[in-house]
Amino acid sequence: MAKFVSKYSCDVLFDICQRAVNEEEDESSTVQDCEQERDACRSAQSAAQVQAFDGEAEGPPPEQERIALDDEFDLLCDL
Repeated sequence: MAKFVSKYSCDVLFDICQRAVNEEEDESSTVQDCEQERDACRSAQSAAQVQAFDGEAEGPPPEQERIALDDEFDLLCDL
């Protein structure tokens, strides 16, 4: 499941990027740039030392900020 989630997060970023390019909100980038960014994201996640969590927390949870991504999803970022 953890591998699916990490791959999915790269795909979400790709989708945001390609939508901006296709809707001409970002004239300095191309869909190929978005694909390269997605591939770099996947490579970084594949190379990460920790790829899954056992669910046991070490200490209190970090401070977090919730950022609305769109009408359906929010991002939860550690501060």
